[in-house]
Amino acid sequence: MSEFEEKAEVMLSQSEKTKRLVRKWKGQITWLTKVPLGVVYTYKEWDRQTKQFIPGTERPRLDVKRGVSLPGMLPAVLGGVTDENGERKFPVAVIHLRNEQDPDPDSEAEYRTEIGMDVLTAIWENGWLTVNGKHMLPASVVQVLSRTLPTAADFAAYARRFCAPLMGNGFHKDHEFLVKDILSLSKAGKVIHAGSDGNGIIHPLHPIMVAIFGYKSRKYPVQVTVWHPWQGVFFKGILVPDDRCVDELMVPSIWFDWSMIKGAHKEFAGKMTGKNRGAFDEDGVLIDPDKLVELKRSEGFYIGVLQTWCKPSSMSACF
Repeated sequence: MSEFEEKAEVMLSQSEKTKRLVRKWKGQITWLTKVPLGVVYTYKEWDRQTKQFIPGTERPRLDVKRGVSLPGMLPAVLGGVTDENGERKFPVAVIHLRNEQDPDPDSEAEYRTEIGMDVLTAIWENGWLTVNGKHMLPASVVQVLSRTLPTAADFAAYARRFCAPLMGNGFHKDHEFLVKDILSLSKAGKVIHAGSDGNGIIHPLHPIMVAIFGYKSRKYPVQVTVWHPWQGVFFKGILVPDDRCVDELMVPSIWFDWSMIKGAHKEFAGKMTGKNRGAFDEDGVLIDPDKLVELKRSEGFYIGVLQTWCKPSSMSACF
């Protein structure tokens, strides 16, 4: 390396602007992979003599192609599952739908024609289920998801979450965590229920946080999906960085609140909360710690990070 190159490298490493950019983008760039895409477009018959499309022959058509998209929980978790012969049980866990139909002629804003019931019905008749008009799931994957989302209401509310893209460095497995009532202190110094509704906490130096933000960078809240596909256990919500979140050996940990459990085990989780077990009074003050229940889990659980809240936001209002 020449003297000029050495000086340039030193200047680059000391550049605060470069440091900020690296800190900003570390772990934030989503990882693109080749996936099957279902493209819905407007098919028109072609007249070879006039070399023009024949008016009135327009109809929707669905072609499955290969494209670049963002992977989600379903292909990440089920993509590696094999049967006794070593073959993949779920070779295509999800197909993302892309609407490329011609604009709706009846719309002044030139919006694309919505994917109609004729296309959705054809998809269903071929053994696939459409989720929110944006994803196609095979029957085998629907059967797995039904262990977690047994009712139509649960499936309609949460199935799309398993198809949503994960961010870079955002897929993890077998991390130990606690399921418990998240506690806090009131201004009077009393132990109270933190009042978290779908929120948990994670230590800033937990391996997941380090993988996403880096070791020395500032940590921000993350939105996660936690899933055990074979037991049908499903958590959703926000994890907030908190230095209190350590285990009995002072090792960085994750604490999930009972309210984060949805789907098949939601009723069981509700019965386990301290509020329903009489651990708190009417004001949310802890009066009987012995009625609090904690469960430790790790093996078989997949944790997917959907996004982080690392950018400042502003709010405007009129009075």
